[in-house]
Amino acid sequence: MKVGIFTDTFLPQKNGVVTSICELTKALKKKNVDVIIFAPGKSTKKEEWLGTKVYRIKSYPFIFYPGMYVAGLDLIKICDDLIKEDIDIFYVQDPFPIGFLGKYFAKKTKKPMIGILHTRYDEYAPHVFKGVPKKMVMFFLNKPSWSYLKTFYMEFDRIIAPTEEIKKLLIKNGFKRIEVLPSGIDVSRFRSYKIKNIREKMNIPKNAFVFLYFGRVSFEKRMEILLNAFKKIEEENIYLLIAGTGPDLNRCKKLSKRLEIKNIRFAGFVRDEDVASFYHSCDAFVSASDTETQGLVFIEAMACGLPVIGSNIGGSKEMVKDGKNGFLFNAGDAEDLAKKMRMIMDEKTRRKLIDYLPRYVSKFDPERIAEKFLKICKKLKNK
Repeated sequence: MKVGIFTDTFLPQKNGVVTSICELTKALKKKNVDVIIFAPGKSTKKEEWLGTKVYRIKSYPFIFYPGMYVAGLDLIKICDDLIKEDIDIFYVQDPFPIGFLGKYFAKKTKKPMIGILHTRYDEYAPHVFKGVPKKMVMFFLNKPSWSYLKTFYMEFDRIIAPTEEIKKLLIKNGFKRIEVLPSGIDVSRFRSYKIKNIREKMNIPKNAFVFLYFGRVSFEKRMEILLNAFKKIEEENIYLLIAGTGPDLNRCKKLSKRLEIKNIRFAGFVRDEDVASFYHSCDAFVSASDTETQGLVFIEAMACGLPVIGSNIGGSKEMVKDGKNGFLFNAGDAEDLAKKMRMIMDEKTRRKLIDYLPRYVSKFDPERIAEKFLKICKKLKNK
């Protein structure tokens, strides 16, 4: 079987979508499935990633959202190669130019097509139009964004929802033929590197309690909620470490100074070989984001033994089992987030949460996820 993955975001970009694609691709290859990836690039060319063929399509920065790229007319240049690949299953990751390419050729070749909803586009819109009141943006764009998504996905043979929460949301908005399939995480990679002393590097005391935020520092991650919550609990031996970069990083730094937060550290970009070290150097993971469709970073943190805190909206609501592997807080409520941060600092509570983590994380083994994905593919192929 040959699976074509069509995505408008891929390496060297780092985000949940890219992680999902990479983990699924590696797991499918172990099962002798041929995977071809069509992705944005600085130029149109064919290359390989870990033995997987990747067709790069020249793309340009999306002016409204730093870090996102949009493919141009070079889409036409790879059409002949795409036909020659004779793809069996078209797996479309988003409703953008390269996603359209996958959908078009799936219909043209009459092959099964599967789509996945990685992103809450209705929730992202207010962050794209920065400076415009969120309620106003939601009023004008909420229904149009769902109408657009429904039009794009309505002809797909299956739509993947990463969580039950997202499935409910899709059903509410009129979607059909939905399968719940979370993205997987290879936890073994967190054991493959030597653990470094990040506390010493970031000038954090050995005996301090450290909260970690790890990921893209962008507007939709609601960093201001996290900073305001931390200010409420900040004491001499309590620290917040923010690892990652993004378009909202400078604003976060300015806000932390305005709030007079002293025990905060900004690590910036983190290399792959240092990811495990950051997790293992901290005591709990926290994210104030209310736009997650799944939240793979929660699984990464739990794989490294960290209890987690997330908002009670969207995918994080399903990843965080309240009182079992961490705590949920009321989205947008810095006071409630501060309360949950205090609760997770209790050593007895924290130990109980940590004991639950291994069996929960095992559900997201990439090979198990790949097996379920293949069952969907085989069922569609044999129709």
